[in-house]
Amino acid sequence: ALPARAPDGTFPADASGSWPLEDAVRRSGWLAGTVDVIRRLTASKEPLAAPRPRRGPTRNRGGPARAPRTTSPAKSGGLRIALAPTPRLIEELTDMQNGYRRTGDAGTEQLGAGAPGAKNAAAVLDRLGSLLVLDDVQPLLVPYSFADLPSAERSGPGLSPSQTQLGVGEQVLDKALGYDFGQRWLLPPGGRIDTGTLQELQLGNAAGRLFFSGRSLQGSLELSGEGCTEPFASFTCPVRTSTKVGTASGFVADKGLQQRLADLGRQPGLDRLALQTLLAETATIWAELPGRSARVVQATIPPLWHPPPGSMNRLLEAFAAAPWLEMVTPAQGLRRGSPSHQSTVPSLGNASDQPGADFATTLEEAHTTLQSFSSLEPPEAIVERLGRNLLVAQSMLWWGDDMLQAKGLTYATEAAREAYGEMAKVRLGAPDRITLTSREGQIRLEAFNDAAYPVKVRITFAAPKLSIEESIVRTIPPGKQQPLEVEATAEASGTSSLEVYLQTPDGLALPGSQRRIAVTSTQFNRIALGLTFGALAFLVLFYVNRAIIRRRGGRPSAQTTAT
Repeated sequence: ALPARAPDGTFPADASGSWPLEDAVRRSGWLAGTVDVIRRLTASKEPLAAPRPRRGPTRNRGGPARAPRTTSPAKSGGLRIALAPTPRLIEELTDMQNGYRRTGDAGTEQLGAGAPGAKNAAAVLDRLGSLLVLDDVQPLLVPYSFADLPSAERSGPGLSPSQTQLGVGEQVLDKALGYDFGQRWLLPPGGRIDTGTLQELQLGNAAGRLFFSGRSLQGSLELSGEGCTEPFASFTCPVRTSTKVGTASGFVADKGLQQRLADLGRQPGLDRLALQTLLAETATIWAELPGRSARVVQATIPPLWHPPPGSMNRLLEAFAAAPWLEMVTPAQGLRRGSPSHQSTVPSLGNASDQPGADFATTLEEAHTTLQSFSSLEPPEAIVERLGRNLLVAQSMLWWGDDMLQAKGLTYATEAAREAYGEMAKVRLGAPDRITLTSREGQIRLEAFNDAAYPVKVRITFAAPKLSIEESIVRTIPPGKQQPLEVEATAEASGTSSLEVYLQTPDGLALPGSQRRIAVTSTQFNRIALGLTFGALAFLVLFYVNRAIIRRRGGRPSAQTTAT
């Protein structure tokens, strides 16, 4: 689902005046209805004869032996399914259940945990959590915002963007649903994975089991001739691929079946003819090799298809009841057939609807701003919310539509704008002129913090005629001003310029933080002053001595007077 929570943390109404996520979690909504349908179809059926591993944090990876060959369609065994809840959606539901703010024509409204939307969100989370421990429901991990992993790894901001998406997603799901997702089974959006991205994930002990698109693998799958494949038949084998880091196993989505599901996703409900075409596709695949029961085909329901509960019920019931199909979870299917050894492509190019380079540049600039803001050491909750908004901007759910792409980009630009706004709450106060009455003195400044939390800042100095510290780091208490004193030594008499910059600890100049101070030193150079006084004393003595000599020369002698 597209994110329902805006960058500012509120839930805005859509063009119709309703709130999409509130509608989704009602009993008649697409999300609540889908969860209920899966619960009913998985919890009520009779258990299979063969034991199945428990799906949980400590589940056993052993399983049943390969099913025997048959020449007739397999008997329907009910619904077995894999669930890949988008972490961003789960995070928004968690916010709703604890009380939330929504905006509409009447302004902003604060709703508590007792509001209908909050209660419905809590109920959906509870029912979804109960599904994850069922034997026939297998949890899958997807990136936090359903981001395209190869493009995120290639041009996303930060170190290992793909690992960041998965790590944040796992953290959100574990906390909200009380289930240890781990990174055992990964569903890359669109099945897009290449060698570079796979190796990066394997370095983080992820992606041991995953799903591929046909374009992610090299060569022709139909001509591999291994395991359950035949040159004339659809590719229905598990696959295994190796890199320099490790080995990954999984499935390749069937192109024809995936196209039929995509056709369903373009319709608001479930068209009967489209459903028949979809089922006919699966029957055709079975009829290619009716004597082999170990063939496994995989397809994914489109992430933006939100049909009414009745439509989802008919779709899943049709799969579960089809006599030529036996539904299996990915782990069960992996044990059915011999894997076909394949190689991933070294690098996947951009998708046809992927945003251009300007989009990636904006994300990188926003990430740099958030990193600088984070160095101020603000509350973790603010940093986390802004950082996750940046991850939302990377979602491939925005792609292919100019309006959606622009909306997605606002999550990055608004995160950067809010970070700048928080950093602008820290200011520097300084006089225009300072006079040093001795060669050494103190430069007195003030730092103002209008934020509601303490911040750590760096004050940097630049003065060619002063000996002063290059920079100092101080923590400014919230809502206060703090005097700052730094020792300075004048290297020469006269007036010099002192440049003062208020920066984040990682070196970003804060808005409007530069100050220029005229510093005047009134102390003369000691040597020059000594020479001046020495010359003055010489002159005084010279003229005094001369005056004495003149006075003596002008007095009449006694002998001359007597004559």
